[in-house]
Amino acid sequence: MGVINASDVINNCMVEAEQQVALTGYLNIDSRMIMSRQSFTLIAGVSGSGKTDYLLNIAIQNAMRGKKILFINLKNSIKELAIRLLSINSRISMKQILQKQMSEEDWEILFESIENGNSDKILFYNTNQNHIALNSIISQITLNNVDLIIIDDIQMIDDEGNRFIKERIDFVLKNIKILGVQLLIPILGAYCIPSRPVDNRQDHRPMLSDLEYNSLLTYSDNIQLLYRDWMYYEDSEQKNVHEIIVAKNMLGDIFKTRLAVIGHGYYNLVTNE
Repeated sequence: MGVINASDVINNCMVEAEQQVALTGYLNIDSRMIMSRQSFTLIAGVSGSGKTDYLLNIAIQNAMRGKKILFINLKNSIKELAIRLLSINSRISMKQILQKQMSEEDWEILFESIENGNSDKILFYNTNQNHIALNSIISQITLNNVDLIIIDDIQMIDDEGNRFIKERIDFVLKNIKILGVQLLIPILGAYCIPSRPVDNRQDHRPMLSDLEYNSLLTYSDNIQLLYRDWMYYEDSEQKNVHEIIVAKNMLGDIFKTRLAVIGHGYYNLVTNE
């Protein structure tokens, strides 16, 4: 684009019909945080904090709104991801679906969710080992005309440069951020926080300081940190609740909220927040 008059940019922004082009689908978050074109949102948490399930739910919420999503998952098999999607849409457990141990009513619900679901709006990127290179991922992103890109997770991407991990993370994030700006597409990326520093303190909620590399803060417009209380306390009263901490927000509002969790599905929780 080069040099452009600021007033022209302002005028273009004012006439654009939609600033928030992607939503999480959860009222307490979407009313206070925006995922606009070009934005990069980091979803971070320790292993087991539910990042993949949370991102799949966000993909479903956007597919329901007619958006086309490219879901780049470099950890799980495509079959597992598809069954998770089916479990979320039908509210039938993965175990029941995989073992095909369902009542007649459950079968009807399952087939109805397949017929009426929006899974055709979600594209899975091949998780084959040969496709973890950054160049391959960027190529697929540019080839597919989508409204939202989800990457699960950032650490799995190989930059083919034999860099140390700090330089690799910086290089990958920088290129992903540039790509989002060029294509005018919001991007969400997952990152796994090392568990040791979180485990060793009294409050196990993740913090921005748990993100090891400055680039994770620099290139992220929004940062959401995920927390499950029952991971640390067997007698927790929050077994079906997931806490979302918005620790960086392009709108400036720092807050936390909670979502109800049923199986792999995430739902709005009515609270006094």
